[in-house]
Amino acid sequence: MNPYDLKVIGLEEIQCAIVDTFKSCLCDCISTIEPYAGQFNSGEVTRTSFVAPALFVTVVSGNEDTTKGEFDTQFAAFLLTKSAEREDRAQDALALIAKVLQCIRTIHKKFDCHNVQIATRRSFQNLYSANFDKQGIQCWAINWRHVVTL
Repeated sequence: MNPYDLKVIGLEEIQCAIVDTFKSCLCDCISTIEPYAGQFNSGEVTRTSFVAPALFVTVVSGNEDTTKGEFDTQFAAFLLTKSAEREDRAQDALALIAKVLQCIRTIHKKFDCHNVQIATRRSFQNLYSANFDKQGIQCWAINWRHVVTL
């Protein structure tokens, strides 16, 4: 097979495929799933229209391995839950994080291309802030990496 015959997709297409994967895996438990540009902070909550729970997907960074022409590319999904009670939104978030992490394990199967490898180095981090708390929101960053040939 000629390597030039293999399909290659760019970062925007990868982000859209990830969003589509999350929509098919998580539509029964997450109301808003959308692509997003950049980091997510408490100021974004007032500038972004969404119904919680919500998941915003972004491309964070990429580092090239110059010997192979591959990029170790970091993706993130910002998960937002909302409730008047801090414990309720925390429990909701923890349950949803597990589902998002499971879904990430299947993302590579959705790509109809050869330049995106299986997700690795999955992690999550609570982005607690007093501003989020005042708004009744809990925000978590869920991160993972794909090696992408561009």
